[in-house]
Amino acid sequence: MEGNKKGSHISLVLSFIIFMVSLIFVYIIASASIMTEDSKKGVLFSIERNALKEIVHDIWVIRLNDISVQPNFCVEVSNPENSSIGGTIAMNDSGPISSQVFQETIRIEGNSGFVKIYYSELFEDENLEGENCVHPEPYSIKKERIIIEPKIKQIISNFSSNYGILKEKLGIPDGNEYNLYFEYNNGSMLGSFGPDPSTNIYLKEIPVEYLSEESRYEHGKLVVKIW
Repeated sequence: MEGNKKGSHISLVLSFIIFMVSLIFVYIIASASIMTEDSKKGVLFSIERNALKEIVHDIWVIRLNDISVQPNFCVEVSNPENSSIGGTIAMNDSGPISSQVFQETIRIEGNSGFVKIYYSELFEDENLEGENCVHPEPYSIKKERIIIEPKIKQIISNFSSNYGILKEKLGIPDGNEYNLYFEYNNGSMLGSFGPDPSTNIYLKEIPVEYLSEESRYEHGKLVVKIW
């Protein structure tokens, strides 16, 4: 009888020990999961900052006061870079207007009102008809940091052609993989957005306002996934 009591007591102690060990094991696993999730979130915020650095570009912005010229005349201003390379995007209060780099100057169509011209070596130019030009003095010429569509296309291209280099620039830790694509406001996609791996995926959507190649400010989002 006494032996049975001792056996029951030992079984109870062993059961308690097993129970406590199980609790500790579950706690360790849960803590590790929480720490991993928190660290991934921190990585995503860091990636967002680094991704924005990759798509922001310093470009020249030229502002002109109300312009009124004779029909078939153009407006010509000096190119801040004194270069014939690159292109321009121009707009007035009504929307996009025609513009181009001509030799070492910039030309826009006449009768344009208040005008804002963006110049960058990343822009592609168009042909602008008209040889007779007036030469107003801009009231503002300065560089501004702007997100532009060519830089968005560039980072998506780098994802395909320079995966490892871009991974380092974005600050994605070793042992993690990633996917990157851009979603336009109309729902169309730029980049690789294929099936996700069968593992935990952490996603960051980065909303951006950018200057499009059609001379308009548009909205979209850069999507980053890591696992």
